[in-house]
Amino acid sequence: MSTACSTDEYEELYSPNGELRAVVIMTGCGGFSSPQTQIYVERIKNKSLSPFSLKKTDALIRLDGKPDDVSYQIEWETNEKFVISNFDFSKMMAFKNQSWGTELPRIYFAVNGS
Repeated sequence: MSTACSTDEYEELYSPNGELRAVVIMTGCGGFSSPQTQIYVERIKNKSLSPFSLKKTDALIRLDGKPDDVSYQIEWETNEKFVISNFDFSKMMAFKNQSWGTELPRIYFAVNGS
């Protein structure tokens, strides 16, 4: 049985030094679930030769709805600091805030009104 799930890149934003890329994607599984907006960060230029170093975060945040229909803002404050802000807390389905190691930036969240 095949699934009707899809993942489409919607927006990307590169870090000031061009080594990292933040990606906004839209995911959906047809009639089985509502579309979601997800954001993750990946390293596009290797910093370490170790095959065990992290090169990509999991979904940092999942918002209920298509990217055109939900509010959010993504911003690189520095190469090591990425901020996701101006999202509606009631649309947030999940988030992950943890240390991703030295290969990836520190992630910050700012909710409307905070």
